[in-house]
Amino acid sequence: MTISTLHAIDSRSNWDKVSRRQCWKGAGKLGIPFPTGATHDEMIRIFEAAGVAPEQVVNFVPAIVETPQGDKVVMHPETHERKYDEHKEHRRMEEMERRIQEGVEKDRAEKEALTAKASKKEIDDIKSDISELKDMFRQVLTQMATSPPEKQKAETLETMHWKKFQKMAKDIGETWTTKEPRGPIIAKLEARENVEEPS
Repeated sequence: MTISTLHAIDSRSNWDKVSRRQCWKGAGKLGIPFPTGATHDEMIRIFEAAGVAPEQVVNFVPAIVETPQGDKVVMHPETHERKYDEHKEHRRMEEMERRIQEGVEKDRAEKEALTAKASKKEIDDIKSDISELKDMFRQVLTQMATSPPEKQKAETLETMHWKKFQKMAKDIGETWTTKEPRGPIIAKLEARENVEEPS
């Protein structure tokens, strides 16, 4: 039994020093029934009704309290620090992983079972849909093969894109905008072509 050193005077009663968990544990040891999740006050009332003292619920140990008048020995409930158990933690992690893996396998098994339950009619319907799609594709491909390609309309000076026409006008030293008629420029372009043609 070790004696710890405290730095403040604890004016609480012995019952108040006992934690709720210590009350539950003590009641279990003493065989005193109590409702699940009972509060600290409820546990104290149960103990007092049974004539049980705080020292019977939990082991009290001496502790030294530093006071202005000097050190004073007082009794406090014995507490046990929870030590980290590496093996226990490892086992807990393994158990969690095992449960996760079980859940994954169960989910996979359920999906496989649902797939296996697909009726013959559903499979036949899917095959029928695929067959219809194949027929549609065949028809489209046949139509594309037999249809003559659309003849590309011949581009003329009247129908060509305005940017291209504007560039041609610039090439012969003319300025043209879309607000102006094309006729005069076309006449000059055609005249130039006639002049440039070899005799």
